Amino acid sequence: EPTYVALPLELPGHAKGMSGFLLEHMCGTRAAADGWQQEYSSFLKSIGFVQGVASPCIFVQNEKNISTSVHGDDFTSVGAKCDLDWLETLMEAKYELRKGGRLGPGKDDAKEILVLNRVIRYTEHGLEYEADPRHAEKIVASMDIQEGKSAVTAGATPAKNSEAEQKEDEEKMGPSEASNFRSLSARANYLAADRPDMQFAFKECAKAMSNPSFVDLPKMKRLARYFTDKPRLQHTFDFGMSAENIQAQSDSDWAGDRVTRKSISGGVIRLGSHLIK
Repeated sequence: EPTYVALPLELPGHAKGMSGFLLEHMCGTRAAADGWQQEYSSFLKSIGFVQGVASPCIFVQNEKNISTSVHGDDFTSVGAKCDLDWLETLMEAKYELRKGGRLGPGKDDAKEILVLNRVIRYTEHGLEYEADPRHAEKIVASMDIQEGKSAVTAGATPAKNSEAEQKEDEEKMGPSEASNFRSLSARANYLAADRPDMQFAFKECAKAMSNPSFVDLPKMKRLARYFTDKPRLQHTFDFGMSAENIQAQSDSDWAGDRVTRKSISGGVIRLGSHLIK
């Protein structure tokens, strides 16, 4: 679709109320994201990749047995060395590349890389995966937790509000305190995708993001105290694992939130012993 932008002040047409018509995509416009998605999709299809149906960010090259996932301008591919060399050569001829390393068993392969700031390690037994540890560190630092003040669990089922807590509920955070609380909740949200042990605690903090009060602060402090004792969580994916099917488990606690009377539900999806979601 045609896109128009305001002209810079120094251009003569600005004083006449004129606008600029974009001949190319400009970074930050909605059309630019669509244009880039169409660009790389067309390129990958032209070299034999098939785009995923359930997830259009997944591409598979069946002849070369390469799987590629795309997140913005980050490409992560899995395949044999010779096939990845083939893909890399074609992409370097088309785009400017910054390569993040190859993870594998070879003596020249990296044993640890970052993918979207997640840490992935190659070991003789399998792969190890963990979230970016800096987010937990920054949550602890922002809460100013005293040494030795750790928590066994990341969160707890909220008790029914006492009269004193109801009065404290009315005292909302100021703009600076609320901004800091939202910032820490956003970090917890990023961690929750890779750390199931603290998803419940993050959910409790997230409920207050729109209008936080000081009664919500202990939830974030408890999460920070939990991180002092368990700053990192590693997922292991063993090479020798085999599975015939996908296992799904779920649980619901009807009206489990004693304050709002809302239900709390959760679930786990596994492939053998490997946690998928």
